[in-house]
Amino acid sequence: MKYWKEAKGFILAPLIPSGAFALLATGAGLISGIKDGIDPFTYLFGGLIWFVSALPVAYSATILLGMPGYVLYRKKSINSLKAYLLGGILLGIVSPVLLLVIFEWSAIIGMGWLLFAISSCFGVITSYSFWRIVVKSPNHTLHPTNNRDAVIGG
Repeated sequence: MKYWKEAKGFILAPLIPSGAFALLATGAGLISGIKDGIDPFTYLFGGLIWFVSALPVAYSATILLGMPGYVLYRKKSINSLKAYLLGGILLGIVSPVLLLVIFEWSAIIGMGWLLFAISSCFGVITSYSFWRIVVKSPNHTLHPTNNRDAVIGG
């Protein structure tokens, strides 16, 4: 299959930050819940719900913003990690707009800068994961030996 690595990257990379955050939130909740005498299954279920509810936003951002960004990077032969991380930050800043489809504008504004900070972190983690899966792999057709990587920061 010609584009198997790309498909694998677009499928797996959005799962990583959502799963990591759900695990951290669940672990922190379990620790504080056990200390306070709260049923641990409440936190396990909450982490699972958070993970599942984050996936539509993550995959929407991937399809609407990440895929066109990757195509642009391929056309320009950009392979550097710094360029992908910058793209992830930009994707993370723009992706909260996708939440407008799900929630009211007032709910987004109420979260303020925290939403943009968290989504930027998710964008960086996703773009790094994608870069590791697709671009850094030894079988990738584009190698960071061109002049664009020196300009972008490779």
